[in-house]
Amino acid sequence: AEKGRKVEKPWLGAKLEAMTRDFAEGLGLDRVSGAVVTRLYDKGPGADAGLQAGDVITHVDGVEVVDARAVYYRLMTKGIGRTARLTVIRNKKPVDIEMPLVAAPKPGKGDAKNLSGNHPLDGARISNILPSVADEFNLDQTDGVVVTSVRDGSLAQQFGFQPGDVIVAIGKKKIANVDDADQALATRQQLWQISVKRVNRVLQLQIPSW
Repeated sequence: AEKGRKVEKPWLGAKLEAMTRDFAEGLGLDRVSGAVVTRLYDKGPGADAGLQAGDVITHVDGVEVVDARAVYYRLMTKGIGRTARLTVIRNKKPVDIEMPLVAAPKPGKGDAKNLSGNHPLDGARISNILPSVADEFNLDQTDGVVVTSVRDGSLAQQFGFQPGDVIVAIGKKKIANVDDADQALATRQQLWQISVKRVNRVLQLQIPSW
């Protein structure tokens, strides 16, 4: 990125995973290197440029990338507004793809909210799981809401909530969006029961009212 240019992670619109020996064998590849495209979001920049699920990204602008982190690093240093050349292995053959680097679309007014009140999530900011948000937090799902930040010293921080936590249910109410969460938190409970998906585990939190 140029000096003075804001460093912002370009939105790929795809979920990348590190190459494993099993992946390599399944794709008929000799080397355990690169990043595997495991999912694409409709109308995202990756899909628009021609990326396909199953592609293995091996180079960005001619520089070898060994894993997903290296791909994002190369794209981020190139910068929003530029075009990157991705070299992928598809059907055991290299394919070059030109992809414009764009910022992730910002959530709309009703897509995110700072939570406050007499409940355990006071001080957390939550968002609907839009494709760009799922990309940022490496989420597989679209159900629930994700915690995008937690204010220092807040109740949410004290109770251990972290950015990337997906709130799946509050009490008996399944949470599909920000409005659902807001409504479920509006009624004070004697015992708060909150289902949280963190990475690959679902935590069943029980927090007594205070």
